[in-house]
Amino acid sequence: QDGDVEAKSKIDGFNQWPEDFPEFEETMKQYFGAMTCLSMSMLKGLAVGMGQSEDYFDMQVNAHTSYLRLNHYPPCPRPVTSDFPLRAPREDEGFLAINRHTDAGLLTILRQKHDEPNSLQLYTDKKGKKSLGDITDVEGKWVNIHPVSGAFTINIGDMMQVVSNDRYRAPLHRVLADKARHRYSAPYFFNPPYSVDCTPLPTMGNAVYDPINWGEFRRRRFEGDFADVGIEVQIAQYKKVKA
Repeated sequence: QDGDVEAKSKIDGFNQWPEDFPEFEETMKQYFGAMTCLSMSMLKGLAVGMGQSEDYFDMQVNAHTSYLRLNHYPPCPRPVTSDFPLRAPREDEGFLAINRHTDAGLLTILRQKHDEPNSLQLYTDKKGKKSLGDITDVEGKWVNIHPVSGAFTINIGDMMQVVSNDRYRAPLHRVLADKARHRYSAPYFFNPPYSVDCTPLPTMGNAVYDPINWGEFRRRRFEGDFADVGIEVQIAQYKKVKA
């Protein structure tokens, strides 16, 4: 954390490597480094798209708090169908692998196998526009995202939506469970330093968000992942009130 893969964080914890499998640690560190480089490259393009120089974000995210997650989704005896509506299912209706959400940070780079279940879904409205995480009652549908062999799936996160003043939007997505097959994925979440206050760039017009401290936002989102803390924190709660 804060640019050091071996640092200890009060928010995100620390790595615990298996002592009898040293190759795993080395492989994960190499992959983590490669994903960091790819994220920095994509940030350059996003910066230019927002009227900044390509190196605009370099120093701001040098001490990033990114993490790599290794997911295994075992078969589920009662998965919901792919056309299940926007809301979370009741227990008697079946189960999702991961309920609807937006990613909290700047970018997500998802590695998934093209020959495993196509379980990732994106919510769109009637016009096919990707829906934001703060939209809970829009009429739309879930669209399956089919993995492409040899390619990553790239996702915009909440903090990039804030920095871009809603130009780049974090899509609402979920993961279906599969009744018969296993699924594996490896999402890399590229996040700013804990101390950074994310705020819309001045080149993006009048700011529609108040500043959001990433460390505080991440802590509140993390707590919502493991406990019932009521309504999970969303960037919509930081929207400026129109006069």
